[in-house]
Formats: sequence, structure tokens, C-alpha cells
Amino acid sequence: MNIKHKIKIANTFSKSAKYYDQYAYLQRKCGHTLCKLLGLVSRQYLLDAGCGTGWFSKYWKLYNNNIIALDISPGMIMYAKRNRSAHMYLLGDIEQLPLMNSSIDIIYSNLAVQWCIDLKSVLVEFFRVLKPGGKLALSTLANGSLIELKQAWGKIDNNIHVNKFLSIKSISNIFSIYRHNIFIKTYKIYYDKLLNLLKEIKGVGANYLYGRNTFGLTSSNKLKLLEKYWPNKNNQLLTLSYQVVYGILYYD
Repeated sequence: MNIKHKIKIANTFSKSAKYYDQYAYLQRKCGHTLCKLLGLVSRQYLLDAGCGTGWFSKYWKLYNNNIIALDISPGMIMYAKRNRSAHMYLLGDIEQLPLMNSSIDIIYSNLAVQWCIDLKSVLVEFFRVLKPGGKLALSTLANGSLIELKQAWGKIDNNIHVNKFLSIKSISNIFSIYRHNIFIKTYKIYYDKLLNLLKEIKGVGANYLYGRNTFGLTSSNKLKLLEKYWPNKNNQLLTLSYQVVYGILYYD
């Protein structure tokens, strides 16, 4: 991914930082599941890679860990600092971590690496900074996420409206060179109004699109069409699906 895209991603998340925690239901749900999968961690150097507003940095700080909060977004880092979430704050890129080799005991990364272009390279970078015996806990989105949004837009035009995600098989294959445990979970979130659904996606900064600046509706007519063509309605509620892959990877 070139620097132009990274700047746009950072700017998109900075704009959402003020409202992020208000809309981050899925992020918190996935983050707490990832915490449980990782298990109790105490008195370790822990990197929260893609920390956002520092919600889970603060969680791990409660267990007397030494927390480094890292995010590509200046706005997110500002809120993490305001929340006193960590001991150190780094404005940086997961794909080029500003950290020394073998300096971190635990890496925790919740719903962040899907924004990176090459997961294999990301894992190499994570393992560069991990100490031998360290652990990496991550969650990421897989193909099938936002499928209803993609299908509905497909009935309207041929433009890009949903980012591509790696398949579960591809993610599993990338994990396979490390000792690891992998867990797959499907989440379905229901909305009474399409505007609420779109507002939530924008509220967590997930409206950045590769190849376009952000997704958006150009008219009320398209909004009506999108709702009309929405698949998998549940008692008139709009369903939005997420395929989440959790991985616990070990540095032997």
C-alpha cells in the first residue's frame, strides 16, 4: 500500500475518533473475545497495535502490564492519550513498527490488520519485535464481511462500495508457518434503519475504500434502492454480517 492510501486511512480514522467509542460495538465485542482467547497477561511489555482510542490498552493496563499504544491515526492517538490508556504512545504503521527487535512480550491487535495490504509481511514485522517465547493475539475480518452491503450495491451499480477481505483459508495458510490456534466466528448485527447502519460504519472510520476516498450515498433515491435490495432481512430488520478470524500465534 502506498503512502497516499496510508495518509487517507489515518485521516479517515482521525475524523471518526471523537465518535468511535459510541459506535464501536463490534470492535469491543471482538476485542473482549480476543482478550479471553489470549488469557491473563500480567507484568509484560504489551503492544496494542492499532489501539484506536485506547479502550483495550486501558484494559491491559489494569493488569500491571507496561503498555505501548500504537496507531496510524493522530486523532486516535490523541484520544488514547486523553484517556490515559497506556504508558507510551506511538504514531506509527503496523507494517513498519517503530520498535526494536525482540522488545515486546505480547502483541494485541484487534480488527486492525485488515487495513494492511500484506498480512504475511505484517506477521513478519510483528515477530521481529516479539521476544522469543512471546505471543501475538490478533483479530481480523475475512471474506464474507459486509456481504449484504456488497450484494445490495451490486444491484445498483458496478462501483466499489466494500473493501476486499482475505478468505478464511488464505488467512489460515498465512498463520500456518507459525505455531498457532485459530478461531472463526460469524457475527450478525441488526438495524432498524439503513442510515443507522451506515452511520455506524462511518462512526468507526471503516468507510475508507481502496480505489475511492470513502463510500457514500449520492442521493435519497439510491438510499431507497439500497434498502429495497437489501438481502437477508430479519423481521424487517437489516442484517449485516461479519466473518471474524481470531489467531493466537506463538514465537517458539
